[in-house]
Parts: sequence; C-alpha cells; structure tokens
Amino acid sequence: MSVCKSAPAPSKALLLLESRALPEFSAFCLMRPWLSLAPRGDGHPVLVLPGLLADDASTRPLRDFLKSQGYRAMAGSKAVIAGCARTSNPTWSHASMSSTSAMADARSA
Repeated sequence: MSVCKSAPAPSKALLLLESRALPEFSAFCLMRPWLSLAPRGDGHPVLVLPGLLADDASTRPLRDFLKSQGYRAMAGSKAVIAGCARTSNPTWSHASMSSTSAMADARSA
C-alpha cells in the first residue's frame, strides 16, 4: 500500500505556463542588484517549494538570495509537498520539521 495517492495529470494549459521559467530566471538575474537592497531577514526558516514539474534545483537561485538576505532557506522536495513520507527528501527529518514548526509557533506568540 502506497502512502502517496495518485493525482490527475496537469492540464496542457498548466504545462504551457512552465515555458515562462527561462524568461523569469533572466529577469531575476537582471534584478538581483536591486533585490539586494531589500530588508535583511532575521534568520527565521523559509521553506521554498518547487513549482509544477520542477525539482529543488530550480529553487536554488531563490534559496541563495534568501540566504544572502539573512534567512534560513530550505528546499522542500515534491515528496514533502505531496505528503509522501517514505520518499521525502532525506535532509528533512521529523525532528527538523518539528523544530521549524516550533520556531514558527514561538514567533507568532
């Protein structure tokens, strides 16, 4: 019995929207000097989730930027998004998720 439930395939319209990734990445690179002027973070964790048909490598530029701004950016694999515990990213342990949740709760209190 699988932990993961099958999901329907994305529509063709959604797949076509993925073609905008390269122009968006180019715009991100061009805007990087101005983005560096954004306020600094306070070190709290940020979970960066990949988009449709993407992997953690596609979120690397955003995670690098967030880290340069003082945040603890972490990659969230597709398995974590889908809730598939057996196939989740090995860097994500129950303890790290619990500590991240506890930190978020403490900040909101």
